[in-house]
Amino acid sequence: MKLKKLGLLVGFLAAFPSLALASRIIPMERTVLEIPNSTGKVVQKDFSEGNRKMHFVGGRSNRGLPGIVVVRKGHFLEADSALWANFRTKEANRRIAYLITQFKDTDTGRYFYGVEPGLAHSDIFFDCFLIGYDRTGKKVKEFVDSKNYYAPHGYDLEEFITHRGDFYLAKLDFGRFQEGTVYKLIWNQEKDQFGYKQVDPSEAHA
Repeated sequence: MKLKKLGLLVGFLAAFPSLALASRIIPMERTVLEIPNSTGKVVQKDFSEGNRKMHFVGGRSNRGLPGIVVVRKGHFLEADSALWANFRTKEANRRIAYLITQFKDTDTGRYFYGVEPGLAHSDIFFDCFLIGYDRTGKKVKEFVDSKNYYAPHGYDLEEFITHRGDFYLAKLDFGRFQEGTVYKLIWNQEKDQFGYKQVDPSEAHA
């Protein structure tokens, strides 16, 4: 009886190989950090990863540049506290917001964070990033920067999305005359990095 069930399972996975191979990436939590106009104010969001946290702090540098920083502890302007940072060096006088989404790979237990422009709260559009702790759990690693992926007409890829457990970097629609551009992100455990391949946009929302 057990062999029969095993045979049925093998046949099922053979018919649907993506179910056997794909990591189960799921969104966990999401927030928008609107960067204050004053250099004396900050906004902060802590995401839980069980026995540790990921601390995001948004604000302006001493030169007034808006940005977001991942910190160990303390104030985000302390240089030795920053684990990862993104400052908008050409947008000192603009209204800036970041949309941050926590994702979990349920196969490995790893957490990743999509950092995207909070379009409804921001005056500008900018590239997006995927970051997370490295395999040691001591450093924050930048896994994806959307500017390194091709999209036609100079449009930036604007979001990280999940569909049936798969993970994508995408701009789903460029307008009525052109489909979007979608890259499937594929986790490589040995390299501690995401590989990718370009796929038909319908794969991400069919």
